[in-house]
Amino acid sequence: MSANPTDTHNETTGFDTYDNHVLNWAPQAMLWYDIDDNTNVRGFYFGRSQQPSVSQLMRVPDNTNPLSVSFGNMYLEPYFNHSFRSDFRHTNKKNFLSVNAGLDGGIVKNPIVNAQWYGTNGAQYSIPVNGKDSYNGSFRIMLNSPIAKSNFSVFLMSRASYSKSSSYVGSSSFDMGKYYEGDNYDAENFLADKFLEDFHSLDFTLNNLQTVGLMERLRLTYRNDVVELTAGGRTRMSKSWYTIANQSTNMTWSNQVSASMNWTVPGGLGIVADGNYNWYNGYTTDQGTQLIPADFIAFVNTPNPTKDGDQDVHELFLGNYFAQTKALAFGKTADEVRAEGTPEEIVPARVFTGNRPTTSIFGVALTPFALGELIALYEHITFVEGTVWGLDSYDQWGVELGKQLAKQITPAISQDDEALAAQDASTQSLIQFYRANRKF
Repeated sequence: MSANPTDTHNETTGFDTYDNHVLNWAPQAMLWYDIDDNTNVRGFYFGRSQQPSVSQLMRVPDNTNPLSVSFGNMYLEPYFNHSFRSDFRHTNKKNFLSVNAGLDGGIVKNPIVNAQWYGTNGAQYSIPVNGKDSYNGSFRIMLNSPIAKSNFSVFLMSRASYSKSSSYVGSSSFDMGKYYEGDNYDAENFLADKFLEDFHSLDFTLNNLQTVGLMERLRLTYRNDVVELTAGGRTRMSKSWYTIANQSTNMTWSNQVSASMNWTVPGGLGIVADGNYNWYNGYTTDQGTQLIPADFIAFVNTPNPTKDGDQDVHELFLGNYFAQTKALAFGKTADEVRAEGTPEEIVPARVFTGNRPTTSIFGVALTPFALGELIALYEHITFVEGTVWGLDSYDQWGVELGKQLAKQITPAISQDDEALAAQDASTQSLIQFYRANRKF
């Protein structure tokens, strides 16, 4: 058993001072039983209480991005993490047979999860809340055994896992205007106390995410004094379910077969070779079997005249705009193509099935406000799809990697030959082309 007292003092300009005193405690237990000289069983338990972080508790809104506002929840309660692990191990020292098996699990009581929704002002909001208990469990077994008294041995490993977690999604847009003083949606004008008082009466939908995973690995080995040969395979399966819209993801499979050779020839020379083949199922849909809706965007008015003599060029563009959506909607039958006098051998190439869904977005003029509306529309679409599919639509890991690499590459651009030499051949060629053609 361990205990960790923590005192927190926080001062934020324009808000009340925050003080907090907590005592986190972590019980632990272990059971070890030797059945015989070759077999033992072990069990472990780890518990840990966890308090909300200061950023999760502070009611200060973060509106760095006005379209994505997050803030803390001073009514958050602590949560507790229970973790269990068990192991069974057997080793036969005479024939080198070994068996390992384990059962693991975890429960998080009163976990802190995200609640997300949209305001009628078009902004996305999020707040941490205490959610439903989350669970995870897994079973694993590993077998490594010689085959009789031959030079062959077999290795087998299996694993199955299950997890369940939750989040909350606003069932409709909320009028956030009443939680700000005046018409300015700045952080300093946000009425946090009033919002948090009303929060539990707002309409949220609980979204449970359940995920099942399976893994199987098999390897056959032949070994003598001069050569070791292996052949085997591995497969992984994963599938998730969401309750928010009774949706599920495709069952995905990741498969691999592999083989290797390690041959020691006379004189101590070693020859090593290996190969593997990977294939995947369920990650993508074959081309041509799924209808993908398309968006067509146009505006009635242009910022400048588009006349070419007597012809209004903008009207030509709009003619194609209307025509493309009509073509996708209604297509063209084989009889219609033949009626135009088309040779029979060309008819199949000019037949279009139609019934392809499109959305026409037709605005009055492309103003800065209209452009902002379009950006907000597609950000909202991205957020909703990510919520339904259980994805982080605004993940930053790839961006962060690019920033890290940029710090290494930038000096090479500005005549740092040592930094240039550290780059790969492709990047070196691009930078050398830049240096040769840059006009200072």
